[in-house]
Amino acid sequence: MLKVYAGSLLLVIVLIVCSLGRFNPASRVIDSRWIAQENSSVESDTAAIFAAIQQKDFGIVQSMLPLEVTSAESDRNYYDRYQEILNDLASDSVRIPQIVVAANAEFYQSRQHDWVVVPTEAVVAYSDGQVLQRGFLLGVRSKDKTAWNYLDFTINWQHSRQFVELLFPDFPKNIPLPECTATYHDP
Repeated sequence: MLKVYAGSLLLVIVLIVCSLGRFNPASRVIDSRWIAQENSSVESDTAAIFAAIQQKDFGIVQSMLPLEVTSAESDRNYYDRYQEILNDLASDSVRIPQIVVAANAEFYQSRQHDWVVVPTEAVVAYSDGQVLQRGFLLGVRSKDKTAWNYLDFTINWQHSRQFVELLFPDFPKNIPLPECTATYHDP
């Protein structure tokens, strides 16, 4: 009987030790000075991304993607889907009259990365109507970096969390991501 308990205890200890690498909680940043400093940088980056999207200068937007998206070894699902979206937006019949930050950015820190979630709203005008797109930018940077990189989930996205987790297997499960929605309006 004692051997059964000892064996069970040993199994539980092994499972706990093995799961430590996957347990990566993030904490929301509450240091107002840190937030003010980083928020300035994020606001500047966000304005540049929004202006580039509206002007259909997608090279600027792509230059701000994380290395995890652009490297040859990365999972290509996000990059390929993002290229499809950019190709659709590049059409002469598509305009983006408005793209704005919909709520305050939320900052998080995990063991390896800093994260920022920037909720967004965009109006995309097609020849047959307009679509109000609610989404977000997800900023990420390694602890040893100062510049942010961004995953763009502002327009035409579904299943955003799955894309994030494919690119960043260590993405903390406790970081809430806004739901991406699209609401069609007749012209």
